[in-house]
Amino acid sequence: MDNYFSMSIQGVGLQVLETVHIIATTKNFDTLKGRYELLLERIATLRNAESNPLYSADINTSIETYKSMYYDRPLQDIQLSAILKPNNFDVQSFYCEALVSCIKRFVEEQTNEISGMKSENAKTKRKAKVIEKIKISKDELQNKCASISSYLTSLNSLETIQATLN
Repeated sequence: MDNYFSMSIQGVGLQVLETVHIIATTKNFDTLKGRYELLLERIATLRNAESNPLYSADINTSIETYKSMYYDRPLQDIQLSAILKPNNFDVQSFYCEALVSCIKRFVEEQTNEISGMKSENAKTKRKAKVIEKIKISKDELQNKCASISSYLTSLNSLETIQATLN
C-alpha cells in the first residue's frame, strides 16, 4: 500500500474500537444503523492496511489509546478481533447479532417505562411505537442479514419479542 499513514491507521483503529463497542451495547436503533455504516467504511480502511508491516504497531497504539481514554471499559474480544484481523472479521454477522441485542435492550427499557405509566392510553401508544420499531428492525434484518446463516434465528428472536408485546 503506497499511501500508508501510521497516524491515520491509529485513528481509524481507535474509531473501530469505539464503534464496535457502541454497536454491541446500544439500545438506540438509529445509533446502531449509523454506526454500522461508519464501521463498514473504517473496517475497509483497516483491511487495506492490514498487510503493511507497520500495521501491528499502529493497531497496538490504537489499543493503548483506547485503554487510556476508556480505562473503566475493558476491551472485549469482539473489539480486538475487528482491528487485529480485520480481513477475518465478519462485520455482517456482528451487525445482525447486535441488531437483535439492541432491540432486546430497547424493548426491556420500554417495557419498564410502560409498566410505570398510569394511563392505559399512554401504555397503548407506547406499545404501538415499540412494535413499530421492531417491525423496522425486522426490515433492516431482511435487507442486511438475509444471506447470513443466523438470519432465521435472528428473525425468530425479533418475532418472539414482538409477540410478547401483543
